[in-house]
Amino acid sequence: PGSQRSSRVSMPRMSPQSVGRGAAHGAANGAPHSAAHDTAMSASNGSAIDEQRWYESVKENLEEFGDVEVFTDGSARECACCLEVMHTKYRIRPRSCSHVFHIECLLQSWTEGKCPVCGVSFAPEAKGGDVTQSGQPSF
Repeated sequence: PGSQRSSRVSMPRMSPQSVGRGAAHGAANGAPHSAAHDTAMSASNGSAIDEQRWYESVKENLEEFGDVEVFTDGSARECACCLEVMHTKYRIRPRSCSHVFHIECLLQSWTEGKCPVCGVSFAPEAKGGDVTQSGQPSF
């Protein structure tokens, strides 16, 4: 018997160029890069726009389905889950604690809805408009 996965939320695919652990990401994190890289980037019109659209989509989805903050930060710090230095600028943290993760590291704990370090819940809270005046949920 297969497990029931139909209730899982479909998230945008993680781009290995932008969120991969352990990979240098050139100018995004201050690492040196070549002139050939600059030429390739300028020749690929829209790659920065595509990356920004990807980030906005991931941020919107994750923040809608979890009480988390998705943000960018170029500083060198360790992921609280895998303990590797984050070479990507894309980060995520539960709003109820200060632990910061690679996006893909926290996604591994998404079904539990709890911070893998301290166990605080990042399950989304019911929004004010989700309950009718009678106190019953609106469907």
